[in-house]
Amino acid sequence: DDVVNNAGIEKAFRYIRDIKEIPLADFNGAVTQEPYKAIFSVPGFVQLEDYDMGGQSVSFYDKDFVNEGGAYREDGVDIVQIDSADASKGYAIGYTQAGEWLEYSVNVVTTSKFVFRASVADGLEGGGIRLFIDGKAVTDTVAVPQTEDWNTYTLMDGETSEIEKGDHVLRVQFTGSYVNLDWIQFALTKEELNTTGIRKVP
Repeated sequence: DDVVNNAGIEKAFRYIRDIKEIPLADFNGAVTQEPYKAIFSVPGFVQLEDYDMGGQSVSFYDKDFVNEGGAYREDGVDIVQIDSADASKGYAIGYTQAGEWLEYSVNVVTTSKFVFRASVADGLEGGGIRLFIDGKAVTDTVAVPQTEDWNTYTLMDGETSEIEKGDHVLRVQFTGSYVNLDWIQFALTKEELNTTGIRKVP
């Protein structure tokens, strides 16, 4: 102690040894989450490739940092062109792995339960998705049907629990791997759901 008291820099910074916890910088709000093009309306369509801006662990979580499909956007989310010869048919999320997720800013027009229909392709068994609103699950795991291959899309139906009117963040989480997901349509009744499977990107 005598040496420290008579020293220069050691004396000035001796308080450091009494610090029990090292203070860390607060980066909350450093990266904001916002819609990619516009807020999606519920009821209505959610185009999966138009997930929110914000980046890894903010608006999406992807297990690698490369867009394996090489289409549409330039970040770690894997996006594929639905028809390799015709870009007008739009894009889908592909090369998915269990545990990955994407988020979307949505405005729910009315408090209600909703039915939904999704355009999906899955060349293997075991695919599935689950939906969350503001971090709370609004569906159980919904199994994705196996299709002929990842270029053959089909329609899959489900239903949510009640969602409050207002602005929310929708999370789509993959519970099984290798699901291709094009769009999800939410509606109040099954009669309002898309029956053709064709959903042109605006």
